[in-house]
Amino acid sequence: MKIILESIRKVLIEGRIEDVKKKYTNLDPVIIDFFVNGDPSGNQKYLEWLVKAMSDKNTTRNVGDYINNHEYEEGIWGETAGFLLNLIRRFHSLIPYLVHLENGEAVGTTDLYKYKVGDTDMIHYLMNDLGKAQERRDEKENLKKLEKDADTIYKNSGWLVVRPKTWEASCVYGAGTKWCTTSKETSSHFNRETNRNFLIYVINKSLPERDLLKKVAWQIPFRKNVDKIINPLSGEIDYNYIKLWNTEDTNISSTSSGYDYITSVPNKIKLAIFYYMKGKMDERFANMAYVEDERKQALIEHFGYNEEQAEEITEETWTHYGMNVYDIEDGQFAVADEGEVDSAKRDYAEQYIDDLGVHEVLSSMYDPERYISISGAEQIADEEADYRVDDMSDDDILDEAAHIHEAKPLLEEYNDLKSKSEDYDTDVENLDAEFEGEEITREEYVEALDRLEKDNKELLSNIDRLFDSIKSALREYYYDSQLEEMQDNPKSWLENMGYWDRDGLSKSAISRGLVDVDEDSLATDLADDFTYDNLTNGEDHSEVSIGNETYYIFPIG
Repeated sequence: MKIILESIRKVLIEGRIEDVKKKYTNLDPVIIDFFVNGDPSGNQKYLEWLVKAMSDKNTTRNVGDYINNHEYEEGIWGETAGFLLNLIRRFHSLIPYLVHLENGEAVGTTDLYKYKVGDTDMIHYLMNDLGKAQERRDEKENLKKLEKDADTIYKNSGWLVVRPKTWEASCVYGAGTKWCTTSKETSSHFNRETNRNFLIYVINKSLPERDLLKKVAWQIPFRKNVDKIINPLSGEIDYNYIKLWNTEDTNISSTSSGYDYITSVPNKIKLAIFYYMKGKMDERFANMAYVEDERKQALIEHFGYNEEQAEEITEETWTHYGMNVYDIEDGQFAVADEGEVDSAKRDYAEQYIDDLGVHEVLSSMYDPERYISISGAEQIADEEADYRVDDMSDDDILDEAAHIHEAKPLLEEYNDLKSKSEDYDTDVENLDAEFEGEEITREEYVEALDRLEKDNKELLSNIDRLFDSIKSALREYYYDSQLEEMQDNPKSWLENMGYWDRDGLSKSAISRGLVDVDEDSLATDLADDFTYDNLTNGEDHSEVSIGNETYYIFPIG
């Protein structure tokens, strides 16, 4: 029976080949035989599509674009036919991944003939679909390889809940998100977060890829009493102990979106997460003490102390830059939360300035100028303006004023009045000539002369007033210029005064009180530049999460 079926199958395949050769007489039979020998289906089901594609100018032109070779038009067919055959082989190998769910509906096709030969962009569509199918296959294969690198907490047809244990697994399960823990460049974010938190990826398979809640990263701190975070009976969650990150890496924990999301997650998933974390915490604390004092607990968890060792921890009466200090068998350690560490760094910076000296600290800063100001700048500018103006002649004052915008209108009026004043002598001479020529009476002469003298006196008074205004405008200009330079560019001013050279600000500028130093800003910036390890005795600091708080442990002795 088997031999008969094989014979029938062979006859059908041979008939399919003959039909194609008769139908496409315009194509060289050698090309058709090339496709026959390479068809991956085993029954030549792709043969007619390949031959039809090879006969279509739009298709071969698009293939030429991909391989950067259009020589088939001149009769050389090998590269074009080879491209098409390899494309179909790829299609055949990706059949299980060509159809996928999108918005709950099946999208794609496993029927090659749905890709209509003759359509201008058909090859582009096919290439794109194969690329997407390849991504789905790669993701599935990667998931299989990395299953051992992640704990599967819950899985059914609609949901997948995993805790990746390696950076590589995090990148695969978190693919398509913007989570820092899936960064392809570095594993540091993943290592930091998993060092003190449960990092659990909750994946809703039924949601489309673009949905922000398709994948949500649950960040839950290590805590012995897991039931304080998730109620084992109701599944109710304490939002003080959990952070939820959507695919855009936005924390939605305390938002209405976060509340709605948690409500939508089935209780069986929340309880699965609870029992998983409880099991891990039970393992963690199997031989480890537990106390209510979170700072002591941080030390216990960091060193793995049992109850007997935990009882030996004593708190000192003194502090290390404001941080609580504990004496244990491994030495002395300061323990603080993040806010306390920031305060400690600030205290350290202030002590550093006191020990090293303001001048030395300024010399080490990238931009020391931003921390200094000229002491008594207004008084210096005032004295400098007086000195410059008082040392100038009247002509110098008028020459300088010609270059100052604010003084130009005054100077124009001054010159106009000066011109009129110079006409006074001429006017008197003309009046004398009229009187001597008996053109006017004595009474008219006296009256006119009196009027000229009064006008000239008033003119001279106005000239003096304008000169004083010009002098004041010039002085104001010098004052403003000097003050602006001292305030906006104290370094340049100090260089001109000889208090700043290539070695920086001179010590005498500080000791003589010529500059004021903003030590508050200096200390703040120093604190930002200092690392946590500046607060230790040279060893690395450690970080431990207790509840919803991170505690920093600094070896100090």
